Amino acid sequence: MSDPLDVTNMEKDGRLLAIRKLRAKLFRIQYAVAFVFSFLLLFTSGGFQLTPLYVPLESFIYFLLVMGLLFSVQTFVFNYLEMSLSRSQTAKHFMIRKAQKRTVGKALLSVGVLLLLITPAVIDGAEGLMSTDAGAVTVYAFYNKDVLGVSVVESITVSSSTDVEVYIITEQVYSNIQLTKTQLQANKLNTLFQVGPADGEVEIMLPPYQRENMYVIIMADEAFASANVALNTKVDPYMTTYVPVFAFIFALSYIGYAIWLVPRRIRFSREAMYS
Repeated sequence: MSDPLDVTNMEKDGRLLAIRKLRAKLFRIQYAVAFVFSFLLLFTSGGFQLTPLYVPLESFIYFLLVMGLLFSVQTFVFNYLEMSLSRSQTAKHFMIRKAQKRTVGKALLSVGVLLLLITPAVIDGAEGLMSTDAGAVTVYAFYNKDVLGVSVVESITVSSSTDVEVYIITEQVYSNIQLTKTQLQANKLNTLFQVGPADGEVEIMLPPYQRENMYVIIMADEAFASANVALNTKVDPYMTTYVPVFAFIFALSYIGYAIWLVPRRIRFSREAMYS
């Protein structure tokens, strides 16, 4: 005589299978949406340009962080549903152990990123490595931002043993004007431009500008001269503002979820031993 059908367990198995199919479909759709919209943001965020190449990551990273947070919440929910509908205590135990290992790993990664981006010594060290000492120059060309917009030349430091004038101009201006004192003064980007031995090291701020090849030109009266120039580069503020905020949210979420799993792992481990 055959055993009677366990309708309740069959319903659970059916719902578990349906949830797994839904999870796979939903994640595939969202991965495709994230991929497409990420590239759209790269090209439509307002900063993208081909000459010189500039692909700003700010909007792109912000969107990926939001989508990552959404994926994490969905993963927590689907894991909970799968554990609730699984009939085997042993299966539940292994589900929780696997989920906990992944969660702890992601929490450690989030904490590492957070500490990296909020530690002043790390940021100062990175900015020091990105800064450049050009030495004694007459005409010096540089890009004010890197290709991805992560590092930005904030200012230049100039020192000279004689009285000189410092002009910062774009490549377009450099290619289309005569390099005379009058023309340079009319097209310069910097406000402070006079430097002498009595001033010591003078920091000249650069105005906000799209990625551009810029030129530093040193003159004394109407003749070219030389001065010591150093580029002071900083990490773009978005890397030290909202990226750490998201890293904190991720770390808090993963740590909280890992702690929430502890008593359930203990319970299902005991039940699996006696099942």
